[in-house]
Amino acid sequence: MVDGDGRETAGITTRLILAYIREQGGDDAVAEVMRRAGVPHTVEELEDERTWSSYTTKVALFETAADVLDDPDVGLHVGEALLAHKIGGALRLVIGALGSPGQVLRSIAKANAKFASSSSMRCVEVSADSGTVVRRLHPPSVPNRHDCDYTRGLLSQVSMLFGLPQAAVEHPDCQVAGADECVYVVSWQRRRFFRRLRVNPAATFELAALREQLVDLQRTVSDLVSTEDLDDVLGRIATRASAAVRAQRYLLAVQFPNESSPRVIGDGYADQVAQDLGRRLLADDDDVLADPRRMTAEVAADGVRYGRLAAETSTGEGFLPSEQAQFDAYAGMAAAALTRARALVDARRRGERAEALLDLAHGLALETTEVGAAERVVAAVPTVVDADRASLMLWDASTACLRVVAVHGLDPAARDDLLATTISAADTALVPEAMQDFRTRVLTVDSDDPWIRSTLTTFGVPVVVASPIVVHGAYHGAVFAGWSDPDRHGAGAEAQRSLGSLADQAGTALAGIRLLTEARHAATHDPLTALPNRALFGQHLEHAIAADRRERLGTALCFVDLDGFKAVNDRHGHATGDELLVAVAARLRAQVRESDVVARISGDEFGVLLHRLERPDDAERVGATLVRCLAEPFALRAGEVRIGGSIGIAFAAAAADAEELLRTADDAMYAAKIERGTYRVAFEGSRTAVAARREPSN
Repeated sequence: MVDGDGRETAGITTRLILAYIREQGGDDAVAEVMRRAGVPHTVEELEDERTWSSYTTKVALFETAADVLDDPDVGLHVGEALLAHKIGGALRLVIGALGSPGQVLRSIAKANAKFASSSSMRCVEVSADSGTVVRRLHPPSVPNRHDCDYTRGLLSQVSMLFGLPQAAVEHPDCQVAGADECVYVVSWQRRRFFRRLRVNPAATFELAALREQLVDLQRTVSDLVSTEDLDDVLGRIATRASAAVRAQRYLLAVQFPNESSPRVIGDGYADQVAQDLGRRLLADDDDVLADPRRMTAEVAADGVRYGRLAAETSTGEGFLPSEQAQFDAYAGMAAAALTRARALVDARRRGERAEALLDLAHGLALETTEVGAAERVVAAVPTVVDADRASLMLWDASTACLRVVAVHGLDPAARDDLLATTISAADTALVPEAMQDFRTRVLTVDSDDPWIRSTLTTFGVPVVVASPIVVHGAYHGAVFAGWSDPDRHGAGAEAQRSLGSLADQAGTALAGIRLLTEARHAATHDPLTALPNRALFGQHLEHAIAADRRERLGTALCFVDLDGFKAVNDRHGHATGDELLVAVAARLRAQVRESDVVARISGDEFGVLLHRLERPDDAERVGATLVRCLAEPFALRAGEVRIGGSIGIAFAAAAADAEELLRTADDAMYAAKIERGTYRVAFEGSRTAVAARREPSN
């Protein structure tokens, strides 16, 4: 079978087809479909989401699967299985970030490019609960019923990304029947008609997609640093770029300072095309950078610009809004990998010390915490620098101090004392000097600085080399190597250079860890209020219910819905509405304990998870407090505004899972909406309120 240009069907589709076949008929059915279809790919290739194949391959798989499974509607069923099979996690996140089914349909042209390049789609119209899109399959591809059904199935899943039931999809006009283009009319239930289930399904899909993305990201980072061969790293950067965005082609172009010619690696390009495009990218060619088919990112780290990374689609529709940030983050990781690779290439020439640096680089790639990375660095100091003492300090901007986070080579008591040490500018001139002048320093017990003399004497280290950790041009801390024998210290130029290499690796690792931490935080927190979002709050609920079931901790959920928020939005505008939501979040947070969890569930709805309540009345007391605090006026830039809050309270002991707990609290809140400034309490899992309270008027 001829496979066309091989870049028409995304690996998400072929993986989904094979997953459905395996679910329905097992591995034997997969083998039989592959045998009959005669496609020029292995099962492993088709199950790799990075693989692109032809339109004819997709059609052959559908046609053969219909026969083998005796399923004439196989295309529809495969499309409907997208979320059930948890495929395309990163893509689900960027599509879900659009915010609503309507927004997805408005961006259907860009979303379709993630699945196919043999067709194009456009949005005709969108309303609050429906939309019409059209799809055109381009010649020489021949329309196929299963492919049209597959599109229907995919469109039916759009609403489920946002916690709504499966959308209904009508297909009145079809190219298979001779129409110029396929027409799909998509309709879904509006959110207010689907209150009870709106949190858990979306949270489940979002959390699963987030986990898949983080796992893929961690695998990618580990893969990039799993070799010291620079050419291998460059090749992996290009081929693994699909972990960040989905496209048909990727290209990496770098220019190292000590090389006269650039290095260009392409995935999906002819060699000469890749070389020409790479040179134009490095030259910042405006025509190349402005092409809507192409997304680019700077590959740079610690002030060193290596070059550019590019992703390209076969259509002119471009990319979804959130993909640029992901691509930039991946390019930053790629730059960090190049920094490590170059450091390893240089270090390998230094024999035994290079072995220690190599081990450290691999170890740091697996670390996910600053303390873990710091401990690995100080453990490597004795081998790399031939020192018998080591420590690592990090700058804490909140306290304007350096704090010791890792120590090696001291007895337990001295180690604990050093870990308790902090340094500020008031203690020693070393701090402001180090922050201004990023150079390695040799410190001795004979120093004119009283703090240096006292500290080195206390810890029995007469000679110390301190090398700064610099991240993105800013002082981040320092690595210290010390020698207890002043006559046998190795604080010479070679030791200073080696310690500098360790500090560079520490900086790269710490920057990567902070990047991952920030990415996790951004994915699990509301960007406006910085509160936990729906997905993270769902995790808190599940953990709280499990703990309450084991230990009877007295856990309750307050479901908070703002009264009058829409009027503020309508009168003052969305900017004021956003300012009000931030103020509400701060006010709610201030009314509860540090151990309690406040989250923004959606729109103007918040959740407050209360832990370790001594009696049920405590939850009612908190509910009353929250009602009072929301009734107080809010001083905003647009002036003073007043709103209120309706609150439903449910207890974890009466809920089987997070969905039931949310539903019970939601029902109580919905009943409380009848009277403003009210909270209601649901007991023993009842879905109707059995007690009501109103705060007395002032």
